[in-house]
Amino acid sequence: MSIKITTYDITVVPYNPTWPTLFAEEAAHIREALGENCIEIHHIGSTSVPGLAAKPVIDILVGVKDLRAIDRRSTDKIIALGYEDKAEYGIPLRHFFYKQRPIRTHNLHIYEQGYPEIERHLKFRDWLRNHEPDRLAYATLKQQLALQYPRDIIGYGMGKEAFVHHVEALAGFNKPRFLFPYTEHEWNEYYRISDEQPKHHGCFASSEPQFILYKGLEIIAIAFEKAISIDEPYKGQGYEALMAQLLERWYKFHAQP
Repeated sequence: MSIKITTYDITVVPYNPTWPTLFAEEAAHIREALGENCIEIHHIGSTSVPGLAAKPVIDILVGVKDLRAIDRRSTDKIIALGYEDKAEYGIPLRHFFYKQRPIRTHNLHIYEQGYPEIERHLKFRDWLRNHEPDRLAYATLKQQLALQYPRDIIGYGMGKEAFVHHVEALAGFNKPRFLFPYTEHEWNEYYRISDEQPKHHGCFASSEPQFILYKGLEIIAIAFEKAISIDEPYKGQGYEALMAQLLERWYKFHAQP
């Protein structure tokens, strides 16, 4: 699936003690917009970690009863708060909004309650809050990457990937991740596991749904529509059934009411 990522200047600044207040103010408005469907709301990302240098963007994570229940009415209320509706925006089973008028100030990530991405974000945040050496190392890495990739959010994100997975492992997050392939590495792995010759170049492929399943840093399974392929070392370990469940959930989410 083709995904257009918005480009913006990447600047990492010292921690600002007003960030939690900015989160709390915005969270109250979002909770009101989502109504009873909103079960939990969290401040995540680097601005949620006291003392951590960060891009000055408030990341907000919401768990809802029913992702499909984010209907036109609630979406309009979020848009009225200044957000742009970006749908899944490259991550399956997520509803994403951001504020960027003219610079990025807030990201809003919405998942159904219990979806593993919620646990992943919270474990990563809490580990950095409680482990100063990793917090300082992360700040240094981000500052270096911001200089290296001042307008390349993909390069910036990929540069953090190994460190992020390392911290996730330390924090006890070990669940597989269900994603669309996006980067060149992900497409290379997609075609390797599918045992097909690449049909497209760069980061984008066909308009048909294509998926990957990560375990740690490794891509262990892929799917084209509902056809699943498992990497050889991981066959017979239950990942085909897991991928089938995730695909069913995704197709149900996108089914016409």
